[in-house]
Amino acid sequence: MAANWLLASGVLIYNIVIILVVSGWIRIRAKTHNIKEDFILSGRNLPWYVIAATNALTCIGGGHIMGLTGQSWETGVATMWFSISMCLSFILIMQYVGPWIRRMGFVTTAGMFSGMFGDIVRPLITGVSVAACFGIVTLETQGLGAVVMISTGVPMWVGAVIGGIIGMLYVLIAGMKEVGWVNFINAILMYAAVILTLIFLGLRLPGGFEPVNDFYISSGQAHLFTIFGSGDIVRTYIIGTFVSCLFYNPIVQQCAQVSVSAKNGNNIKKAVTLAILINFMFSALMIGLGMVAQTIPDAAAMGAGGPAMLYMCATYLPQWLSIWIIGVFMAALLSTWGMLTLASATHIVKDIMEKYYAKAKFTLKQEGKYTRIVIICFAIVCIAVSTLLPTVTPAIVWCFSWTTPMFIMFAIGMHYKRSTMACFVTWIIAWVLNMVLSLTPLMQVMGLEGNNYSIYMLVVSLVFGYILTALDKNAKPSFISVYKKQKAEWDAEKGTAASGA
Repeated sequence: MAANWLLASGVLIYNIVIILVVSGWIRIRAKTHNIKEDFILSGRNLPWYVIAATNALTCIGGGHIMGLTGQSWETGVATMWFSISMCLSFILIMQYVGPWIRRMGFVTTAGMFSGMFGDIVRPLITGVSVAACFGIVTLETQGLGAVVMISTGVPMWVGAVIGGIIGMLYVLIAGMKEVGWVNFINAILMYAAVILTLIFLGLRLPGGFEPVNDFYISSGQAHLFTIFGSGDIVRTYIIGTFVSCLFYNPIVQQCAQVSVSAKNGNNIKKAVTLAILINFMFSALMIGLGMVAQTIPDAAAMGAGGPAMLYMCATYLPQWLSIWIIGVFMAALLSTWGMLTLASATHIVKDIMEKYYAKAKFTLKQEGKYTRIVIICFAIVCIAVSTLLPTVTPAIVWCFSWTTPMFIMFAIGMHYKRSTMACFVTWIIAWVLNMVLSLTPLMQVMGLEGNNYSIYMLVVSLVFGYILTALDKNAKPSFISVYKKQKAEWDAEKGTAASGA
């Protein structure tokens, strides 16, 4: 595809202007209202609609723009199970895990697990969480590179560097508050851009959308129009993808950090419907655009999924709308990129630097300073690695599977009993198995090849987690029972003090 510098500059300016305007407003407001900077948690005062937009856009990124569009060529409408699972995970985030993390006052998931199971698990979960984020941010950087490459014709590595620099701008100025409000603005613009894109594609594509139906039927792929696809699609894609997404988002730091930044638990619960709508709509669009792009020869020639879809939007939409919608795509990638780098930096600053090396708890100013430094270092490494690897979008689901044991042990510790031994051993067994399945043909031998790592993680975590917890005579009471007991004692003391007064 020839370089389109008007498109490229428009897409970049679109995102940079939104970032700078919102960041400037935050800075001015903080100065005029004497608001202290809280880089990591935004003063724990984000409103519900910002929580909804941030959770939704944090979970929209390369996995949608490059992954869903490419996967749609193989699994069609059944690709929506990725989004269905994602939306159900929002219920777990905002109705269950998020409110509890906010109520208990933790900043990181590592801190929460440390409080539940002991300090021995803190470095373990910190390392795994940061490593998983590193893998996903690297893939998101490749997505940013692809967007810039398609519109400018520059090599992928140049696009990745440009995208990474803008990604740092997305979060470095004001941290959590910046990410939250930029996401809210982008969510509004996303709705408008998506509606107009569908209208104009229907008018400008040769024959409208009707040839799309004919293409798949005539090529013997009518099953791609059904939500369950075929038996092979269910076996190799739907089940594993559904499980991995369902248990990934509720327990990762980036989603937990959004919840912890809310005003209160009720604000988190209130945000769930809007978050589901934003995410589901965008997922459906990506799958639809991917399937349409496959039916257009000149678009399909650009490459499966993302490249074909981006080419189609750049070619068949009016210039102003192609700038807008591709700008939205880049914003979606940047939102995930920014939140994951912030989450990883928060882990490093709070769970490593402050916990093991600081003489005292960091001040808010120190937190902001150290977190910015870590973000820059983390981002530079991710950008460098992304330029050396081939495009490996399917690895996103594999990264997701690492968190399944975390969620299972969280649920066991919250509702059954808390065993440090069971938690530690279950995680090690599950993660070692994940590596074995990744590096050997064992999954193919068992007939469950594809995105099915999470199925094994779920079964192993449930079996070992519950059995080892039950066998541990030193297991502590569930976290919820401890919370209720402490709350009852506090209420009783409060009532006694009031009656005495």
